[in-house]
Amino acid sequence: MGVTDSRSAMHIGLIRHGETDWNTGGLLQGRSDIPLNRRGLEQASQAGFMLARRGWCAVYSSPLTRAVATAERIASATGLPAPTPIADLIERDFGRFEGRSYFRTDGTPVDLADPSVESEDAVLARVLPALRDVARSHHDEDVLVVSHGSVILSVLDHVMGGQGPIIGNSTLSIIEVDAGGGMHVTLAGGFPVDSRTDEPRDWRH
Repeated sequence: MGVTDSRSAMHIGLIRHGETDWNTGGLLQGRSDIPLNRRGLEQASQAGFMLARRGWCAVYSSPLTRAVATAERIASATGLPAPTPIADLIERDFGRFEGRSYFRTDGTPVDLADPSVESEDAVLARVLPALRDVARSHHDEDVLVVSHGSVILSVLDHVMGGQGPIIGNSTLSIIEVDAGGGMHVTLAGGFPVDSRTDEPRDWRH
């Protein structure tokens, strides 16, 4: 069984952006550039305060406003330089469903197997290489990445084998990356997870 030597590992802290009005309305945001609402700004500041207790060395972000604003507040609270935007960390493209409710009138979720919607495989095909490049740039260091619910859940599902939890606004998930590139989840949506007894996943999907 693969066991990670944490002394030679780096950690990626994945944070979902703070709340927006579309979040409270249960609407699919996707690439729509919706700003944080007042509560979302407060969540971002609170997340920064909590994250300041650990020695993070850099902040990266999706280019969408809600993620950048969250990352900026976190950077300010932790004393880190301004966040670096990475285009491939952007939210999943929900196509014709953007701006619509995630649920139908009967309470069932909409079917996202639609040609206009970016597939989960396509999400991983851009996000995993972006995170790999971040990891390779920060050997033995811990970094923060502010992104989106669907992106983070896709990554956690990949690493955990389909066991990712619901990702709330401003929640933290942590992926441990060992010297060989193997990945384990130690925190998922704010909840402790120990997947280090499993064979580590890598950057391939």
